[in-house]
Amino acid sequence: MSLIAILRVRGSMETRGKLEVVMKQNHLTRKNHMILIQSGPQTTGFLHVANDWITYGEVSEKVVEKLFRERGEVIGGKRLTDEFLSKNSKYKTISDYAKHLFEGTANFKEVENLKPLFRLHPPIKGFERLGIKQRYPKGALGNRKEKINDLILRML
Repeated sequence: MSLIAILRVRGSMETRGKLEVVMKQNHLTRKNHMILIQSGPQTTGFLHVANDWITYGEVSEKVVEKLFRERGEVIGGKRLTDEFLSKNSKYKTISDYAKHLFEGTANFKEVENLKPLFRLHPPIKGFERLGIKQRYPKGALGNRKEKINDLILRML
């Protein structure tokens, strides 16, 4: 199992009703929202349904830790800190939690009041040349594999 980052690239205009429900269930309600999910058969089904609206790939442990440090939020709009994490979970630091999440031994529900999504900025220097509606590497949609790490770092 690996940790997959799923990023919504396109907005909600012209989406089918079923797709919008699936996106809402996965907290991808707006453009540039991102979630982290363990790979599995349910994830494959979601990626197939939402393939024309998202980009995804396997994220590295270093990027996961940086995401939590810079964009991790708790309910109430406050930043995720080591102090909050040590009070509301069994993990002492953000790096410890990120390591366990990357290995698949932790999940978002273990930390009380942690938001399961990351709200990112648009990428520096934009998406790929031919636009958003093309498949990667020409456009922004689809599976990027390890290249998702570069995109995430440009969006922090």
